[in-house]
Amino acid sequence: MGCDTPLLDCHMHSRFSLDSNATIESMCRAACRRDLRLICLTEHVDFDPRDPGLGYFDYEGYKAAIAAAQERWRGQLDILGGIEVDYQRRYQEDIVRFLDGKEFDFVLGSVHACRDGWFVPEFLRAHSEADAYGLYFSEMKHLIHCGQFDCISHFDVVKRFGVQTYGPFDFSRWAPVVEELLTEAVKSGLAMEINASGLRQAPGETYPGVPTMELYRSLGGEMVTVGSDAHRPEDVGEGVSVALAAASEAGFDQVTIFRNRGPEFISVARR
Repeated sequence: MGCDTPLLDCHMHSRFSLDSNATIESMCRAACRRDLRLICLTEHVDFDPRDPGLGYFDYEGYKAAIAAAQERWRGQLDILGGIEVDYQRRYQEDIVRFLDGKEFDFVLGSVHACRDGWFVPEFLRAHSEADAYGLYFSEMKHLIHCGQFDCISHFDVVKRFGVQTYGPFDFSRWAPVVEELLTEAVKSGLAMEINASGLRQAPGETYPGVPTMELYRSLGGEMVTVGSDAHRPEDVGEGVSVALAAASEAGFDQVTIFRNRGPEFISVARR
């Protein structure tokens, strides 16, 4: 698989997520138009009572919809069903109970908020960079030790609005913290996602950037996934070729997909 052709996309959302109006059918059609061969739907699951998405995810309905899509697109598109869990350490017991006995191909862990609020512009303007990024990475540390996830989603997504508030993300400033977290992620056997949505947003680069992926690899990390984080059909596969190229640039010669929570590896061209 060459880096110039986005043949897979392992992070996208349909109307089973509160913030998407797209049908699974429309996402599949978009994937085929872009010559993708494999996709994974990763619907949001939220646990914070302040979040309007609390209780929105319909597990049984989602499982049935994925099964129907798999039958409909058999032989044309490999469709996997996953979730993106919105992690906060104070809801860890709720997350564990939710996942118990449920069947998914892929479970992403994401940090979007902490006890004090979501990492959105209003929150960031009310906090210093050190405080806001520190709170974000503190939650990430607990996510890594949670033991419930296959992969860390958009590792440094705090820079999405952070670059507008504090300026460009300074990797060197946060390298000691990032190295500590990545060391623990490798020990925990967690994959790292290269999320292409940052290319469409203010940072203009993937979450995380190549320096973070190079550090993850140097610490022994072996599993990277790629995804567009599409919430609408027109974004399916968008930027995935760049994410694949970033994986190659960081020294990875394969990317990972998860099926039934187990990793499978697909070779990528090395630059």
